[in-house]
Amino acid sequence: MLKKLGDFITPERSSSWLNRLAPYGILVFAGLVAFIVAGAGWEYTNSSEFCGTFCHSMPPEYEAYLISPHARVDCVECHIGRDYIATQFTRKAQDISHIVRYIGVVEYEVPIYAKKLRPASEVCERCHFPGKFSDDSMREFTRFDAEQNNEET
Repeated sequence: MLKKLGDFITPERSSSWLNRLAPYGILVFAGLVAFIVAGAGWEYTNSSEFCGTFCHSMPPEYEAYLISPHARVDCVECHIGRDYIATQFTRKAQDISHIVRYIGVVEYEVPIYAKKLRPASEVCERCHFPGKFSDDSMREFTRFDAEQNNEET
């Protein structure tokens, strides 16, 4: 089996040009498929659907998010942020620890508090800045207790 694979990868010089180029064509094709799959996977892991239903077990929070004004903004815009791809990848890789905690390998505290929040100037103030929201209107906000109670206050 390995001999046949070796013969395919390194064909003899007397082989046809098609036989000599076939391994390279297969490598290029496999690389393109891997690139497309990785890109689709990256996009899916950036979606709010992934964050709210697969990555985190937080149905009440996800349902509240879906009917909030923030539903127009993907979770990663605030929680991962726009940055160089290497920085985003590093942040996502570090968050794998959340999955390990969730499946019970390591205990985690309830309610879950964000310990590594990014500064408001990098996150919130991209959309919420004083000059944008300086009217004389009155607004009523519904708030909820901690995770255990989850009652309207």
